[in-house]
Amino acid sequence: MMSSLRPRQIRAERRRQLAQHRRTMRRLRRSGAGSSATSALTASTTAVTILPRAAGRSPDALARRQARMYAVTGMLHLAVPGVYESIIPEALPGTPRQWAVWSGVAELGVAGLLAIPRTRRLGGAASAALLVGVWPGNIKMAVDWRDKPWPAQAVAIGRVPLQIPLIRSAVAIARG
Repeated sequence: MMSSLRPRQIRAERRRQLAQHRRTMRRLRRSGAGSSATSALTASTTAVTILPRAAGRSPDALARRQARMYAVTGMLHLAVPGVYESIIPEALPGTPRQWAVWSGVAELGVAGLLAIPRTRRLGGAASAALLVGVWPGNIKMAVDWRDKPWPAQAVAIGRVPLQIPLIRSAVAIARG
């Protein structure tokens, strides 16, 4: 939808998305959903607002947007790893804390690759691989959060299909 809009309409749509995000954050805080739901919502809406649909966007513009997204989520993984520990699948070796921290490091690494024009194509491939790799965690989150308040459930469920446009744009970046 965003690719067919004019710049003024795109700005208006982003303002609308941001206002919706703020309303949802207030509802989450009032419902007592907790900091994990709030942090997950922040990460999800960051991805939605800074990474519009890939159609019609240059690979460089997509790379810059994904670099910002990964920088934010990577820092969140390192600053508050406990938020992400609960969505780490139990079948993985090691502790959930290790996976949360190392996935944050990987996200920061991908952000760096995407930010540098010479390494953008490699960054796109790394981004696609990382997004596919974290998808099971998003699915686990959607399943585990079935008993949470509805705003948190909406975030958890929304993260699963959000991976598709993110992966598509990462592949577009990798192809140059």
